[in-house]
Order: sequence, then C-alpha cells, then structure tokens
Amino acid sequence: MNNKFINRINLYPNLDKELINKALLIATDAHKNTYRESGEEYITHPINVANNLLDMEIYDTNTICAGLLHDVVEDTKITVNDVSKLINKDVSILVDGVTKIRNLDYNNLERSRYNTRKIINGLVKDVRIILIKLADRLHNMSTLEYKIYEKRIKNAKETLDLFVPLATSIGAYKIKKDLEDLSLFYLDNTAYLKIKEEKERLKDKFYTSLNDVKNKLLLSLNAKNINNEIIISTKNIYDTYIKINKGYNIENIEDLYYLKILTDTIDECFITLGLIHSIYPPLHSKFKDYIYNPKTNFYQSLHTTVFYKDMQTIKTKVRTFDMNKTAAYGVSSLLNQGKSLKDIQKMLLDKSSFVKKLIQIDKKSRSDKEFIERINNELLTDHIYPYMEDGTIIEMANSSTVRDFINLYFPDIDIRKIVINHKEEDLNYRLKTNDLIKIIKKTL
Repeated sequence: MNNKFINRINLYPNLDKELINKALLIATDAHKNTYRESGEEYITHPINVANNLLDMEIYDTNTICAGLLHDVVEDTKITVNDVSKLINKDVSILVDGVTKIRNLDYNNLERSRYNTRKIINGLVKDVRIILIKLADRLHNMSTLEYKIYEKRIKNAKETLDLFVPLATSIGAYKIKKDLEDLSLFYLDNTAYLKIKEEKERLKDKFYTSLNDVKNKLLLSLNAKNINNEIIISTKNIYDTYIKINKGYNIENIEDLYYLKILTDTIDECFITLGLIHSIYPPLHSKFKDYIYNPKTNFYQSLHTTVFYKDMQTIKTKVRTFDMNKTAAYGVSSLLNQGKSLKDIQKMLLDKSSFVKKLIQIDKKSRSDKEFIERINNELLTDHIYPYMEDGTIIEMANSSTVRDFINLYFPDIDIRKIVINHKEEDLNYRLKTNDLIKIIKKTL
C-alpha cells in the first residue's frame, strides 16, 4: 500500500515528495506491530486519510504530512516536538490540532467536551485541521463495520451531530453527503436499504424525462458554442430520508434526480439559464441565484425548477466547473483556484456566519460544558437563511430572534428599530428563511 500511495504522490508536481515520504516512514515505524479492528496494519488508516485529502483536491505538502502523522502523538511515543524537529513546525501544529488529549486529570466526560471544543475551534485556528479531521472521520466511518454495535451507533450519531455540520460550514457537500449516508446505514439500516431500493426502482422513470431535457439543452448549448457538461445527479439517501420523514412521498421529491449543468464562466451560466427558460417554463418561486448571492459557506450555483410534461417539474443547477469543485470539497478546492491559505482563513473569519457565531460562543463560554451546550443549541442545529437589506444571505440557528441577529452582526451599533419584510418588529421576533431584514440606526 505504501508504494501505491507514493506512486500517487508522484502524480502531483507541487508536492514535496521527499518530505511526504519521510512522514510516511515515520508513521509506518511508529505504528509498527499495531493493527486495526479489521485486522489490517494500522498504517493503512493514515495512508487512507492522506488519500482522502488528495481526493478532496488538497495538494498541500504539510496537510498531507499531517494526515499521515495525525495519530502518532495520541497513539505512540512520538511527541508534538518530535514532529516539529523531524518534519517542520507547521505540520506539528496541525498534528497537535487534531490530537485528542489523554490527560489523567480529566474524567471521560470532561475530556470529551474538551476534545470536541478543540475540534470545532480548529475551524477558526486553521481550516486544514478540520479538513484532516473530516478525512479521518470519512475513513473511520467507511470501516465502522468492524467495531462493536455500541461504538457503531455512538460514532454514527457523533458524525451526524458534529462532523456533518462542520463539513457543511466549509461547503464540503460531497463529504457531508458521504458522512450522512454512512451514518444512516448504521442508525436506521432498514430505512437506508429501502430508500436505496426505491431510488433504483424510480431511476428509469426519472432518467427518461431528464435525458430528454439533457439532449435538448445540449443542442442549444452546442449551437451557442458553450463548453459544457450535463450530469444527471441524485439526492443522497439521508436527505431523501429526511424528506420522507417530513411527509413527502419519494416519487414526488422533485430533486430526487436532477440535472447539473457545468460551464466555463459565470456569463455562460446565465446564458444557459436563459436557454433553459426559453424551452421550459420556470417555476418562479423555486429560482435561486447563489452565484451573485452565495451561501455563507461559499456555495455558488443557479437553481431553477421548470415544468416538463404533464405537470412534472425538473430541478436544474447551473454553475461553473470551479464552482462545482467548491460545492464538492468546499474551501479546500479554493487552494487550487488561486487562493492562499491566509486568504481562505480570512474569508472564513469575515464571511462565514458559522465561524462568526463559533467565535462569539467561544468567547462567552466559561467552561467546556457551557461551550458544548451553546454549540448544540445555537450552532449544530437546523438553520434559517434570511436576507440583509443589501441582499446578503445570512445563516442563523433555526430559533434565532432579532435580538440574536443584532448580537451577532451589529453588537456595537445603537439600533433604533428593525424592519422585517417592510414591517417593524420587536427584538423577540423569530426570524425565518427569506425574511428581509432592514436596520435603522439611531442618529445623533
């Protein structure tokens, strides 16, 4: 397996092969004679974590090294200082960021709270810490079958409660969906298998209409000389499960299967949108422009639902090839689009509602217990998406009020009144998705 991994590393010219090979040798030696519950040598896990990072298009030498070494401090005699001396300080900081504490002065509950706080705050400190933890969790979930039942359930619940929201917060939707489906497989296996079977049964029905639309759009796009790729995509099993639990019949979930159209430029996205609407009447209430009004986790796309035949509706997402990579792997893909790590970290601090709220909760929490309680109640929960008066989408917990909005976004400004959807509301008004919020400041 080591040779296969090194051969893969050689495919990426920007990586420091020598340093990565050194990290691999250190990890291999440190985990020598150690085995996973599957019976495999332990080194297979850090190699799989590093491979997951490459799959996420993270071509950063120090991140890959940290992925290979992420368990050595927790599980072997190697220390953080050793990693700093043997590799470099940056890698040692990343390894320290993903290492759980084992201090004997902490009981299990206190240690768990501390570790959770440390993981979540990794998003503020260095987004690469979260990327490594997601790559780690993804491999652990893919091998969960080898753990005892109680650990399978515990890990699956923890994944849904903690790691799925973290993946969502950085826009890594592919990781989010993979983790959701792996969790559901263990938490409600009967429902998982039934939905998988039902989706397969309905596939031909949806594909007939989607292929018809796809072929018509291909003709129109090619006639305009627009480079494109049209993909028939599907809602993941977990999201389908949530829809069904809300009362939807699986056959009536409009985006159970949908079209995704990729182009080179933003201008071509809007030309494509016009071509779609010229052939199929749009359902106006379903149109969303996330290109010029991106989500707070940097997701960008045009969403439109159109009428096909016999009142059947078809959902279509239009985005650039780069936007599609960002939608799959979130901020990590921005590293390959000309953004530096420093730029990405600043973007998270400046624009991510999740990170803003995280920082606020961390500052106000006097203990790890209080931090976890507030995180669970205010951050790792369902969200709403109101708009500011300039059209900016904001993200807040489902139960947020006007008071919560002011505390988060305008804590140091004297507000005379708040107008929601052109109507003055008090501080206890509970915000909803698509609410339009206007702030009227006090004047001197």
